[in-house]
Amino acid sequence: MAVGLPSAELVGLDFSQRQIDDGKATRDECGITNARLLQANLLEVDDSWGQFDYIIAHGLYSWVSPEVQAKVMEVCSRNLAPNGIAYVSYNCNPGWRIRGMFREMMLFHTAGLKSPADKIKHARALLDYLASYAGQKTPYGAMLQREAATIRNADDAYLFHEHLETNNQSVYFHEFMAQAHQVGLMYLAESPIQTMFDVDFDAKTTETLQQLGSGNILHVEQYMDFLRNRTFRQTLLVHKNIHLTRNLDWRNLLPLRIGINQALSCEPHDVSGCEATEYTELPSGLKFTVTHPGIKAALQLLREQSPQSVTFGDLVALAKATSRSSENIEEVVATQIYGLLAMGVANITIEPWLCATSVGDRPKASALARKQAGSADPIITLRHQHTNRTPSFLWRLLQLVDGRTINEVAEAIVADAQAGKLQIKREGKPIKDPTDLMARIKADLPTHLGHLREMALLLPH
Repeated sequence: MAVGLPSAELVGLDFSQRQIDDGKATRDECGITNARLLQANLLEVDDSWGQFDYIIAHGLYSWVSPEVQAKVMEVCSRNLAPNGIAYVSYNCNPGWRIRGMFREMMLFHTAGLKSPADKIKHARALLDYLASYAGQKTPYGAMLQREAATIRNADDAYLFHEHLETNNQSVYFHEFMAQAHQVGLMYLAESPIQTMFDVDFDAKTTETLQQLGSGNILHVEQYMDFLRNRTFRQTLLVHKNIHLTRNLDWRNLLPLRIGINQALSCEPHDVSGCEATEYTELPSGLKFTVTHPGIKAALQLLREQSPQSVTFGDLVALAKATSRSSENIEEVVATQIYGLLAMGVANITIEPWLCATSVGDRPKASALARKQAGSADPIITLRHQHTNRTPSFLWRLLQLVDGRTINEVAEAIVADAQAGKLQIKREGKPIKDPTDLMARIKADLPTHLGHLREMALLLPH
C-alpha cells in the first residue's frame, strides 16, 4: 500500500517485535519512506495515536480474545477520522460452523504436541485420514472430503493460524454489527462489493429475500449469509452520523474511475454493430453478452487501458459517440457497470492506479515487487492484489526489470541461462548456443513483459 499510495502516510502495528523488525528491514531495503512500523500492544492504543482516514484490521478480530475484540472495535471508532472507513475481517457463521468442526478435531488430535511443526504435520495426517472416509457414499462423507480438501490445500502458515491457534471465534453478521453499533459505528458495505448483490439467486429467492429483509440492509445481508453458508466477511464500517446514499444512481459514478479485475476476451467484432458479442473473463471463465454498441465501445476502452482504470465520464463520452443515440446513455453505461460490479468483473476507484499501461523502453517494477519475486513471499501488485507465483521464469524477469533497457534485460537472462540458473527451451530441449538463446529471448520478451504489465506489476514510465 505504501508503494501504491506514495502520498499517503501509513502506520503499521503488531505485538510481535520480530514481525516489526522484518517489516522495517524490507521497508528500508526497498526505500519506502511513508510507512511507520511500530511494536505495540493494541490494548494500549489511545487518543494520542491520532485519527486515521482508513483503519485496517485484517486477520485479527476472530483470532483474539473477547477483550481484544472489543478493543479492535473501540480503536475503529475512537481513532477513525470523521469521514473515515474501518475495515474488519472475521470468520462468520453459519459457514464457519462446519469448518470450525474440523478445527476442533485437529485441536483434539494435536493436543499433546508442543512445536508448531509437529502440530501441522499431525493435523495434515488427520485431514488425510478424514478425507479417506469420503469413500463412504454418505452426505457426511462428501462433506468431510470437500472441507478436508479445502483445508489441506492451504499453506502451513494459514493452517496453523486459522485452525491450531488458541483463539478462533466465528460470529454471525448480526452479532458483529451489534458490537459495532455499541461503539458508534454503522455498516457501509462489504469488500469485495459483489457479495452484496443477489445475482446468484433465482427470482423467487430474491423476492423472498427482500420480503424477509423488509428494507433493512443488515437483515438482507444476514439472510444472504444463511443462503450462501458464508464463512468469511470483510466488513467496512463508518461513524453512525454519516449520511449514506444506497441508491445505485449513475450520478454516483461521476467522480469515480472504473477498471476491470481480470482480462476480458471476445471474438473480433464491430463495436458499432448491434449483434450480440460474448465476453469471457479470464481465468474464471465467467461469460456475459452485450448488444449495445456504446457498451461494446466502453468495454473495449476498459480492455485497452487495463490494468489502469478509466473515468466514468470517458466511458460515457465514448459510448455516446459510438451509439449516436439520443437515449440517456449515462444510465445505460451505469447499469452495465453496476452489473459488472455484481459479477465481480469490474472495480471502482477514486484515483488512478500507480501502474503502467504500456511496457515502455525501460520497464521497471517497484523495489518491493522485485524483492518479493526473489523470495517465497507473496507478490503484491500495484493494485494491492496477490499474484500466482507460476511460471518461475516470469518472477526472475520481474527481478530484472529495474529500469534497464529491454536489451539489457535480455542479456541478463542469457547470462542466467548460461550459468544454469534458468532453462530456455525449444521443442522441450534446453537452448545452449548464446546466439540462439538471445534470439529466442528477444522474441519472447514482449509477451512476458506484457504479462507483467497486465498484472499491474510495472510502474508508469
